[in-house]
Amino acid sequence: MPGSNLTYLPPRASFEDLPVEMYGEVASHTPTLDLIQLSRTSRVLFDCLAGPSSRPFWKRRVSELKGLPPCPAGMGEYHYLALVLLRACQRCSTGKVGTIDWDFKLRLCQPCWRRVLTEMRDIIAIRPQTSHSPAVCVTADLVAIKYHLAKMTSGEQFEFIEQRKALMHACICRTWDKEFYAPIREQRIPLIRAKLEALGWRDELIMLGNDFNQYGLVSDPVELTDSEWESLRPALEAYLLMESAKRTAKRPHKMKERHDHVNRWSEVHTKKIFCVDCPKSTRRFAVEGLRRHKRAK
Repeated sequence: MPGSNLTYLPPRASFEDLPVEMYGEVASHTPTLDLIQLSRTSRVLFDCLAGPSSRPFWKRRVSELKGLPPCPAGMGEYHYLALVLLRACQRCSTGKVGTIDWDFKLRLCQPCWRRVLTEMRDIIAIRPQTSHSPAVCVTADLVAIKYHLAKMTSGEQFEFIEQRKALMHACICRTWDKEFYAPIREQRIPLIRAKLEALGWRDELIMLGNDFNQYGLVSDPVELTDSEWESLRPALEAYLLMESAKRTAKRPHKMKERHDHVNRWSEVHTKKIFCVDCPKSTRRFAVEGLRRHKRAK
């Protein structure tokens, strides 16, 4: 404007316009999580901070994270740290907090987890296991597997060994995750249980036992603030209500199984005690007595 004392200033240079040499200096003073988030703000920063030339830098950052197992084969250090440190689900764009599945190297929120993966307990088993049945396999199958391994080429054996290494790495990572975040979980889980018990969910929590502690929204290693609890509470109450409904639906079937079991038990033990020529009234009295004895146990 004519007569104005305002002085024109050129636009300031953006962070992206810094010399490449400066990125290393800035990165060395930036926390790892902040650096990963910064690298995802633009394509230029991602190419610079997460490119192949930056791999030695990320290797150092992996070694600096206390107790973290080495980066697994087939995964870069940058993506490994992003998996460990970023909390959001990697499959959807909702921003929901996800839980790491170390076997698949994925962080998934609960809805995505249910869509992508299936729990073993939901798979119909040919031979259902109980707490008393050991984990066994068919001997003929084991012999066939050994025979197959013996016929493997060197390349196939190498691939098999790498798969075993990946499984072992997943086990090590699960151990690290459990120990690293244990202090947070030790405070978070009892606090959540206490709040839900105050809301009247005590009986349901007792029925679920440790399964509730393992639920993703409960075991997530994040400090439980008042605001997070308010956002978490509806989802947890919905989960408890759903588990209660499942158990109620299974109850008639369970009762029938128990009734049939008592009948079979009574018939077997009655035959052992009384001969088949005894009067029916005597046998009926014995059956009723044995049933009462079984229920008392």
